[in-house]
Formats: sequence, C-alpha cells, structure tokens
Amino acid sequence: MNINRTDKNAFEVTFRGSFDIDHEKNFKSKIRDLLKKKPQSILINLSNVEYIDSTALGLMILTKREANAVNCAVSIAAPENEQVLSILKMTKFTEMFQMK
Repeated sequence: MNINRTDKNAFEVTFRGSFDIDHEKNFKSKIRDLLKKKPQSILINLSNVEYIDSTALGLMILTKREANAVNCAVSIAAPENEQVLSILKMTKFTEMFQMK
C-alpha cells in the first residue's frame, strides 16, 4: 500500500496484488492519520488489485464513513481484474462509491 498526495488536498491510496486482512491495521492507521489533514478527496486505487476480501470491503466502507465526517470524498479507481470488479458490483460498491 502506498499513499501519495496528488493535489494540495487530494490523496491516492494504491494497492498492488491484494487488498485483504493483512492490510487492516496499517490501512486503518494510515487513513486516520490522513483524515486528520482534512483532505478534500481520497482515491482508493484498485486498478492493480487481483484479490480482495471482505475485510478490505469493510475498510473501504469505514473509510467512506470517517471521510464523510470531515467532508472528504472517497472514490475508487476501478480494478482491471474482472473478478475483483465483479465483487465490487455484487456488493454494490459501484453504486456506493464514485468509480474512476
């Protein structure tokens, strides 16, 4: 997981390979630190993710909820992997989040 500033008030969180339970503790900590900066937007980049689990889905919902509290928009860069995209569609993440 990498976090990069893409603009003055925008950040991109990028995953490669998998986004799963192994990322939980680090992800929560980094996102909470990031939200203290009160960004306008966070992009969760899943374009290179080949595996995602229910923990990752829960983390994205938690991120959206906590970001909303500081008026920060959260969007998702759609995965290229069809299986991961299918999971996002089945769980209605494509409706809950702006997809880029």
